[in-house]
Amino acid sequence: MSCQALKCTVGLNFSEYLSYGKRADGGTRVFKHWTYESLFQDPLFPAWRYWPPGRSYPAELPPCPPKNESAAGEIHSGQEIPVEGIWEPWFPAGKVGCPSYFLKGSIAHTYLLEGTNDEHAVAWRLLWEDKRYRDGSIPAEEATYFPTPVVQSRLRALPGEPCPRRGYWQSPAVKDSVHVEAGAPMPGPQRTTWGMVIWHYADPQPHHAS
Repeated sequence: MSCQALKCTVGLNFSEYLSYGKRADGGTRVFKHWTYESLFQDPLFPAWRYWPPGRSYPAELPPCPPKNESAAGEIHSGQEIPVEGIWEPWFPAGKVGCPSYFLKGSIAHTYLLEGTNDEHAVAWRLLWEDKRYRDGSIPAEEATYFPTPVVQSRLRALPGEPCPRRGYWQSPAVKDSVHVEAGAPMPGPQRTTWGMVIWHYADPQPHHAS
């Protein structure tokens, strides 16, 4: 799994550097370091053009927000996050780690220092508040995440009309399904004790369909 993950990151052509650390079991941990700029703004290898597949991104992206130098409103590890958004971890000595996205009401976790197995209690400062979903709409940048499903109208026919497609047909007003050849008249009656007969093409077709 680790080798496959490394191949994936190398395949994305992140023009940064590798660092190494030790796992708890004594094995080697390999880390790929990159920045916002190398991911989204690198003119040579813009990874965002090819990953994730099937998604499109704007030709130009805004610069990453600057560091939040203010300690006002910071949340410490173990405390509840008040607003959704991207939060950056600050160490007591002033070092800033990799930002994380938190949902409102979640608990701020400790920070795993890169290249080690050491978890540190940090102060999380809000870098960017996510207000995109408050009115219930989908942000424009996510419009292509899920393709619009193609609505296919279900085939239907009335008794006496030419059958539009060979196969099995069923109606809520008739107990059993019927097999009709294309072009043949749809069977009757017009109405039963359960109501008006409207034939619907069975989708999927029964297993015994020929």
